[in-house]
Amino acid sequence: MDKLICGLATSLFLYWKKKFPKQKFKIKWPNDIYLEDRKLAGILIETIILKNNIQNLIIGLGLNFVSSPKNLENKTISINYFAKKQNPIN
Repeated sequence: MDKLICGLATSLFLYWKKKFPKQKFKIKWPNDIYLEDRKLAGILIETIILKNNIQNLIIGLGLNFVSSPKNLENKTISINYFAKKQNPIN
């Protein structure tokens, strides 16, 4: 499962890095994406395994769209804050 989480986070990270090359995105292994040293997104995967077979697989993406939670141990940032800093011509 770690490979799947890492792959999803890496794909999202690479997309943003390509789309906004001047921004300071980084990936914190295996499932968190940071912008300007503040957490922007995280990926969670939950599985139910019976007799060595995956019965259910749930994938969740947590993305701070409008607000940045303040009660977390790490600093956060939101897409809303990030979007306000972008020049639409670029």
